[in-house]
Amino acid sequence: MFDRRVERCAAVGPRAEPLEARTLLAAVDPNLAAWFRADALTAPAGAAVGLWADATGHGFNATQGDPAHRPTFQPGVLNGKAALHFDATSQTQLSFARPVSGGFTVFVVFSSPRGAGDGDAWYGGAGLVDGDVPGVANDFGLSLNSRGQVLAGTGAPDTFLSSGLGFDDARAHVASFVRFNATGKSLPRVLTFTFATPSAGFLIGWPVAAFVVGWLTERGGSTYKLGWGLVANTVGGIVVLYALGIAGIALVAGLSVQAAAVSTWIFIPGDLVKVVVAALVARGVHAAYPGLLGAPRRHQEQPSSSGAPAA
Repeated sequence: MFDRRVERCAAVGPRAEPLEARTLLAAVDPNLAAWFRADALTAPAGAAVGLWADATGHGFNATQGDPAHRPTFQPGVLNGKAALHFDATSQTQLSFARPVSGGFTVFVVFSSPRGAGDGDAWYGGAGLVDGDVPGVANDFGLSLNSRGQVLAGTGAPDTFLSSGLGFDDARAHVASFVRFNATGKSLPRVLTFTFATPSAGFLIGWPVAAFVVGWLTERGGSTYKLGWGLVANTVGGIVVLYALGIAGIALVAGLSVQAAAVSTWIFIPGDLVKVVVAALVARGVHAAYPGLLGAPRRHQEQPSSSGAPAA
C-alpha cells in the first residue's frame, strides 16, 4: 500500500508497538497511489498469480510473466485473511511501475518464519517491498533479515534503519516505512499484533543466567579455577539461558519445544566460544585481583555464655 501523504511522527528511529486488530482501510483513499489487496483476488488455494490488480484504479498492476516465478494464492492464512505466498528459493515476485516519489508512506502486512542475510542493508534481506535499482540511485525498499529485523532504507545516499528482533516468528505484522522527502531521510516503524517477540525468553533469562554463573563460581572456592569456571559459564550461559529462551520461543511463536530448540542451534557454537573467552578473562582478572571470591563462609561455633571454663 503506497500513500502519498507523510504522517507526522513523534520520534525518529525504529520502534515496535503493540497493535490491536483493526481495519487499515475500509475504502479507497484518494491519497493512495497503489493498493494491493489479497482478499480481492479470486483464485483456488495454491494457484499461481501472475496479475495482482491495483485496487486504487490507478493502473499500477503487479505482474509476473514467468509462470515459474509467480507467487501462490493462500486463502485464510494470515489471521483468517487471504495472502500471497512468496518463496525466496523459487524467486517468486511481482513487479509494478514505481507509483511514488518524494515523500510517501508504505504499509505492508506480512508473515514469515525466516528472513535472509544478516546485514542492515535492506537490499540484502528478503524483500517485502523492494524498489532496489543497481548502482547509486534514488531507490528504496523494505525487507526482512535472518535475525528477524525489518530493514528499511533509501539510496543516493544510502540510508539504512532496522527494527528490533523477532519479526520472523510466522505471525502477522504490519510494517510501515515513511520517507519524508527525496533527500533520503526516512523513518521505518514496525507495528506488531503481538505483545512480545520470540526473543523475550532470552531477555528474561539473561539476569537469571548471570546469577547462576556467579553462584556456581562462588561454589568453586576462594581461588578461581578455569575448569570450574567453564562449567559455571556453560550451565548458566547456555543450559539455563537456552531453557528460558526456548520456552519463550515456543510460547510466543506457537511452536513445539523441539522446533523452538532446533531454531536456536545455530547460535550454540558462538556461545560456546563466549563461554571459553569469558572463563579465560575471569581467570586473568582473579589472578590480578586475588581474593575477589573471598574465603568460604563457615558457621562458627559460638562461645559459651556460662562463664565456666572448660574442664
